[in-house]
Amino acid sequence: MNFSYSPVLRDFTKATNIRLRFLRTNTLLGHLMGKALRDPTVTRRYYYSIKDISIGGRCVCNGHAEACNAEDPNDPYKLQCDCQHNTCGVSCDQCCPGYNQLPWKPATTYSANECEQCNCHRHSFDCYYDPEVDQRRGSLDAHGHNRGGGVCLNCQHHTTGVNCERCIPTYYRSPDHPIESPLACSRCNCQSEFTDGTCEDLTGRCFCKPNYTGEKCDSCASGFINFPDCYPIPTYPTNNNGEAKPAGEIINCECSAAGTVDNSCRPDPRTRTCVCKPGFTGDHCDTCAPGFHGLNCQACQCSGPGCLDGSCNLVTGHAVCRSGFQGYDCDQCAPGYFNYPLCQLCGCSPVGSLPEGCDASGRCLCKPEFQGPRCEQCRSGFHSYPNCQVCTCDPRTSLGTSCTASGHCHCQPNYSGASCDQCAPGYYGFPSCTPCQCSAEGSRYSSCDQVSGQCACLPNVVGLRCDSCAHGSYGFPSCQAGTCHPVGSVQYVVPPPVGQCECRLHVEGPACDRCKPLYWNLSPDTPDGCSNCECNVAGTVSGVAECAQETGQCHCKPNACSGTCSTCKDGYYNLQEQNYFGCQGCQCDIGGSAGQSCGERNGRCRCRPNVEGPKCNVPRPDHYFPDLHHLKFEIEEGTMLDGRSVRFGYNQLEFPNFSWRGYAQMSPIQSKVLVSVSVSSPDLFHVVLRYANWRGSDVLGRVSVMEDGWNYYCGNCSEQSKQIVFAPSVEPTFVNVPQNNFVEPFVLNPGTWTVVIEAEGILLDYLVLLPSAYYEAPILQIKVTEPCTYSSAPDASQKYERTFIFHLSAVQVSVSGLVPLHLRQRRQLRQRQPPAAPMPEREGHPTTPRHGRLQRLRYQRLAARTSAVCGRLCARRGIFQRGRTSTNSVRVCKHAGSPDTPARVTLLHCQYSFLCRVVAVDDQSRVAVISLPANAEIQLISDRASFFLHKVYLIPEDQFTMEHVEPKVHCISTHGQFSPDSSSCVPSRFQTPSDSLVVKEGQSSSVQEPILASPAAAPPLHYQSDEAAWTGGDRPPHGADNSDHVRLDSLQNAAVYSTRVHALGRYVFILHYHQPLHPTYPVQVYINGGRIWQGHANASFCPHAYGCRNVLVSENQIILDVTDHEVFLTVQIPGGKTLWLDYVLVVPEASYSSSYLNEEPLDKSYDFISSCGQNSFHIKSVSLRGSFAV
Repeated sequence: MNFSYSPVLRDFTKATNIRLRFLRTNTLLGHLMGKALRDPTVTRRYYYSIKDISIGGRCVCNGHAEACNAEDPNDPYKLQCDCQHNTCGVSCDQCCPGYNQLPWKPATTYSANECEQCNCHRHSFDCYYDPEVDQRRGSLDAHGHNRGGGVCLNCQHHTTGVNCERCIPTYYRSPDHPIESPLACSRCNCQSEFTDGTCEDLTGRCFCKPNYTGEKCDSCASGFINFPDCYPIPTYPTNNNGEAKPAGEIINCECSAAGTVDNSCRPDPRTRTCVCKPGFTGDHCDTCAPGFHGLNCQACQCSGPGCLDGSCNLVTGHAVCRSGFQGYDCDQCAPGYFNYPLCQLCGCSPVGSLPEGCDASGRCLCKPEFQGPRCEQCRSGFHSYPNCQVCTCDPRTSLGTSCTASGHCHCQPNYSGASCDQCAPGYYGFPSCTPCQCSAEGSRYSSCDQVSGQCACLPNVVGLRCDSCAHGSYGFPSCQAGTCHPVGSVQYVVPPPVGQCECRLHVEGPACDRCKPLYWNLSPDTPDGCSNCECNVAGTVSGVAECAQETGQCHCKPNACSGTCSTCKDGYYNLQEQNYFGCQGCQCDIGGSAGQSCGERNGRCRCRPNVEGPKCNVPRPDHYFPDLHHLKFEIEEGTMLDGRSVRFGYNQLEFPNFSWRGYAQMSPIQSKVLVSVSVSSPDLFHVVLRYANWRGSDVLGRVSVMEDGWNYYCGNCSEQSKQIVFAPSVEPTFVNVPQNNFVEPFVLNPGTWTVVIEAEGILLDYLVLLPSAYYEAPILQIKVTEPCTYSSAPDASQKYERTFIFHLSAVQVSVSGLVPLHLRQRRQLRQRQPPAAPMPEREGHPTTPRHGRLQRLRYQRLAARTSAVCGRLCARRGIFQRGRTSTNSVRVCKHAGSPDTPARVTLLHCQYSFLCRVVAVDDQSRVAVISLPANAEIQLISDRASFFLHKVYLIPEDQFTMEHVEPKVHCISTHGQFSPDSSSCVPSRFQTPSDSLVVKEGQSSSVQEPILASPAAAPPLHYQSDEAAWTGGDRPPHGADNSDHVRLDSLQNAAVYSTRVHALGRYVFILHYHQPLHPTYPVQVYINGGRIWQGHANASFCPHAYGCRNVLVSENQIILDVTDHEVFLTVQIPGGKTLWLDYVLVVPEASYSSSYLNEEPLDKSYDFISSCGQNSFHIKSVSLRGSFAV
């Protein structure tokens, strides 16, 4: 039993004091002496003898400590608990100050019961637990939830409340500071006697006394009159003439009975006048005489030096005071006066002093923003007397909080403006204010745009700092336009104008400023101007030998790589010209191979020790693949505590289908069984027991694991113990230990271990050590390499998509469905009206939901109507082919009988779940560029070929890109069939670091001008298409994720994101987006994180159902400094483009890896656990040939 978590054992052994009771003394036989002979000093020799006292003990720490230490240096033998879990006390029997959000509890086996910190918003450091507050859920914990009963003590900074969340009276919540700030509560500016001293939170508006109202409580409330006294408006009954009758008057009485002598309501018969009582006056004795007040006309009591003439208010009795006095009896100095009873004038400024003017000594009481003997000046930090506005100096950029009399702050270098909230001339990007660094040769001024940092460039000069020539201009800083490029042209003393330049051998263009196809890197160090691409056409798309002019990168097939496309990607092998994808997947067995790569030519995988075969899925001779049966240990082979063999039964009726010799019978006689197990490699293990419980009720037990050489009776061996419940069963079943997923598994190192099983009343067959490779299956991360084929496939494969064409000014020669072409002679595609008769259909051809049923036509003329387009075009085709690879020639004639322009296409084997595309090339493996008139005839010529043709596109040369031909992954499909949607897609996973920020809430907007400065670009293309543009709404085409997206298009071309980083430092910004409509185009990105970063991210063609990622690049770097906690990010796309943004990932520099940009391998662990883990991973022998053979 574990001492720390057993209250019964702790109470039994608990002791605070030990008393030794001595029952007998050692007398040295003195008690045998006679009384007469006894020496009086004999009793002095009596003594108690103690040879040795050894008392063992341990600290009682209630499970909240792992050790006892000597905390007091003066008493090294006094041990105290080294408390954990925010507990304190000698025995860790109470929560530490400030950690009483929950009541203190001792730790248990399954819960540490940590003391949680109270949420006092940093205004208190101590609290106590109140169960009544917990019951009514009146306390807020540190996570913002109403949980617990922590009540804060001694709230500071003028706060109060259970969580110090409110301001004390006469203070209000400041809107300028958060609740955790020491300045969260500000004093109410309510000094007037007509306010109650309190004010409204966030605004500071004063609350008036009941009789007053107004913003400054300077008027009487409704129903009250005579400010500043504000007494209630009196009401009287009225007579028939509308005259008010005094109180107490009887109807039809001529005199007020309350004011006449003898309370008579009739006038004196002799004088015919009312005889008034003392203090009353008026014709009807209905008003008070001067010096009297109230309903009964009581005498005024004002007699002090402040009374004017002894009179008072007729209703309230408030004395009429002399100037400078106030109060009911005029016994106080009025505001602006001091020294009662003299009440001298303070002489303070009425603008700068408080309402009371001055104190009792005559010293002026200034408002917070004023100072001076008479409050006639602005205090430091304020300006513009008499308004005295606060100096709005930015603390990050100013030298202090003070400013000049006109309000101008004293700024640090690089900053300017009244509040130091602007960059000084020559700097940009507030608040970092980076130097402009404008080129002295290429810019007009040394200053730049204060937001973007763009310098004012001279003609034909571009760049953020005006340090490069615009397109078509050369020779910085002169940047002469209309001249020949000095690198690509043959130099003469007098340079010829553009159009008459003599280019070098591998250079072309009117100004000799670009490399010819098949060449790249325009450089003065190259004799012919440009270098050869040297592309391996076996690994390039459509066999094109061209490359990118800037980088020299050839256009590789999906599974080929390197600059020349001469090698296979990692995980692929056997580069073949006839393979549409270039290379085929290695498909190495993830369990038997040392990696996913294989031999470049033979595809042989690198196997683990004792494993062989091309795919590393076969054990070597005299070896085997271990499974769970090799980790099974029979209980009947174990022993009891005394070393005797286990008592076991072998009755099939009592335990059907037991293994080996029998089963152990657990009973009071045999309640513990020891089984020795051997572990070959360190791991985290579960223990699986096969048992039978015929009792009909739960049986409690325990499984303990100890190292070899253990002593069961030792107190602190390396024991790992888990409790277990054997549920009732109608047949032998399994139980997995630990049964709770939150409990740590058994940690076993290589060696021999002893498993101790404690239970009574059950039957045990065997136990299995289940390694983590089974119950977690982390190795089942599969890299899918094979594309989806036309026929159904049982395994996962990759679905592909291609770019849309309707955005281009392309001539489309369409065919209804997929037309099978069996070419043994010339076939023609003319620009004519299509035939009116429908095409015949035949059975036996594949059908796709997207392209219709395949039709079999033999030697039929194909025609389609197109618009009259003239120019230089690139021919591209969509095909589906069965059989061997064949080469065909495509010729385009201006009219009948005109000379042909030869071009060819290579139709590779294509039987995938998408239509393959190929571009026509010339005899030098360049993309074929053909001058096409308005009326042209397309002829397909081949000796013998058989394929299905879908469409032929004729794309203008300046709009063509190889991305129109390259297929891109749409998703990983589970069956590989044709599917126009994403229903068969497996959800993809992208790795996201735990300390990164995912910013999703973007606000779309329309930006007229580009945010970033960029070199002069070519004029925008005017798109012409017979097909309708995408109108699918905010959802990207074929998108499978259910998250919300921000769609950017021509109407809303920008999105703004904002977030707050917890720590300043260096970050990487990653865009997660969908872009299934266009070839790659740049996206401008603008980041304000203290420093202004201007950069771009490439929105590559991305038809992926779950989006793609790309990283932001600014100033040739991806790791950007963030110097402000508030970060704003703006994303803007060019005109005519469409982009769906999912989120922006902000990753700290220390956590970034380039692997975050790629999709993670397919995780099959869940499928394995779902299929094999239902019955404690027990797999019958008949099912070993299924999807997962353990």
